[in-house]
Amino acid sequence: MLVSEKVWGSRIKEFHIINHSPAIDAILTVAKGILNKKLYNRIFLHHTYDSLLEKIPKDLLPSDFCGDQKSIKELIDGFDELQKLKVDEKLRPEPLNNSEVLGYYGSFKKLDVD
Repeated sequence: MLVSEKVWGSRIKEFHIINHSPAIDAILTVAKGILNKKLYNRIFLHHTYDSLLEKIPKDLLPSDFCGDQKSIKELIDGFDELQKLKVDEKLRPEPLNNSEVLGYYGSFKKLDVD
């Protein structure tokens, strides 16, 4: 929590903890004294899916959490497919030769104008 509060660059809007153990309640009670009040107020504990649906719309949740989106397994498989994508270097254009279009490729020429 300290790292997310002090170091992490992006602003944390909310934490939602679902189906947590009773120990989390005790840890959060202790953390209340340590954490910034704003950050503490952004932490939500959900004992049921109904309480989760009160905070997050059903159309944004995966089907594993009673939502309308794809399941978590399908989402992970989609990310795995994205990681397999590679650039075909054969399709990349060749660098220009020195005398082609507008002077030398990758360098600048000094022009002397009279």
